[in-house]
Amino acid sequence: MRLDQYLTQQKIPAAAFKAAIRVASVNTVYRYRRHENIPEPEIMRRIYVVTGGRVQPNDFYDLPNLKTAENQRGRSKAAA
Repeated sequence: MRLDQYLTQQKIPAAAFKAAIRVASVNTVYRYRRHENIPEPEIMRRIYVVTGGRVQPNDFYDLPNLKTAENQRGRSKAAA
């Protein structure tokens, strides 16, 4: 789940999330939400913990869902 989606669903203000993940600026949270910046590993860990694992590090990299990727791989093998 993307961070923006999580914060919107949970109705968590950026300022409150900033405090929870212990970053200096609310603008940092906005950049993470818009995928303009990727959090450093320690901040990613905090995001993971604070969101109860709903926002995972891979969510910042636009990687496909594992099942989707496996299905696409299976289709491409069948076409060969």
